[in-house]
Amino acid sequence: MGIPGSCFTENNIELQIKSSGNEVFGDSYHFQDIDYYVKKDVRGSYNQQTKNLVVQEGDVTTFKIPDRCIVCIKKYDL
Repeated sequence: MGIPGSCFTENNIELQIKSSGNEVFGDSYHFQDIDYYVKKDVRGSYNQQTKNLVVQEGDVTTFKIPDRCIVCIKKYDL
């Protein structure tokens, strides 16, 4: 058994976001391959002056992960 939370040997992350004004929303995907993945809702904001994008993951909408895994909710400051 691995350490709880050490789920994927390689953690690929994809953000699919749309914007409305300074607000952003969409989905985040964490996956190792087509067999193991997590999809979550995301919301955030974009500051045009600083060109800073902050995205907060929220509800898990679907997932398929090994039993030893724990879904982590992340915040991105890009």
